[in-house]
Amino acid sequence: MLSATLEACRGKFELIELDVYSNNKGAINLYRRFGFKKYGHLPRAAKRGGQYLDFDYFFLEL
Repeated sequence: MLSATLEACRGKFELIELDVYSNNKGAINLYRRFGFKKYGHLPRAAKRGGQYLDFDYFFLEL
């Protein structure tokens, strides 16, 4: 699904950005396989169930 989405974006967008919970290693590995590069980290970006979670920020140039 990600592959099809990125293909549909080519020619329409120059850059794709996303954020992901830092502890979501499966998603981070997937994004890296597609060429996304990490450009930032935000500690304590969200609070869920009384616990703070960090965000990592990624981009992909199309």
